[in-house]
Amino acid sequence: MKDTQLCRSFVKTLLAAWRQLCYKLTYHRFFSISLKRWIWALVILPPLAAWIGQLSWTWAVLLAALGAAALIGAERARRKQYIVFAAAGQEEEEKADTQRFTEEKRVDKEADQASEPDPSMWAAPADLPDSEVPIKADEPLRCWASGRLSVEGKTRALAGERASISFVRTREHIVMAQVRRTRFLLLAPVSKADVGYWYAFFYTSQVQSVRQGTLYCGFSVRPGIELRYAGEEAGQSMQLVLAFEDFYARQRLLDDLRQDVDQAAF
Repeated sequence: MKDTQLCRSFVKTLLAAWRQLCYKLTYHRFFSISLKRWIWALVILPPLAAWIGQLSWTWAVLLAALGAAALIGAERARRKQYIVFAAAGQEEEEKADTQRFTEEKRVDKEADQASEPDPSMWAAPADLPDSEVPIKADEPLRCWASGRLSVEGKTRALAGERASISFVRTREHIVMAQVRRTRFLLLAPVSKADVGYWYAFFYTSQVQSVRQGTLYCGFSVRPGIELRYAGEEAGQSMQLVLAFEDFYARQRLLDDLRQDVDQAAF
């Protein structure tokens, strides 16, 4: 991989790590207050301390500026769903990944053929490589979900949470993500109201666009898909980004969507 590609990947990873930190600061609480709101203390207290003569104005301005920059950065991270998604075709490394996936798939097929001389024994669909086995109704496909999901009338932004996607016979697709009970720095837990399963529902007829690419979430880099689909309200467009363990899993979902999603969406 070229130096410029390594540099771009490194920058994206650092940016994704910062956005993941902002995600944790937003949804972990200390004394029932979001850690993100505690940053306001860095903006307000230093000037107050300088005003009463307990801190020099130089340090007060520097600390307040640092707090303000952190808040601005956190807001920008929120608008970007706390992740970095590089769509295929935008980055040279994505093309290299696709070529590597194709080559790995070809090598795997050749290895399978070499180890089994009788092709008739591979005729059953259940014995095909995972990437070629169609997703069945009610079969969950493991992934990581990022976007706005809902439960019982509540909506929350999720970033890189463990999830699965499946569909029912009506071709309605269900994304089910789990927010676990975690603590940040051993002190600030996730709110109990956030813990549990969150959902997103869409029919293939609602899908407006499907983009494949690379998802950077925290320090994790995985093959991903960005889905945009029509929401319940008129003119509403929802964004959902799913990451997968490997290219094979992503390809299975792409093949499933291509069955009845307008080809212009890809």
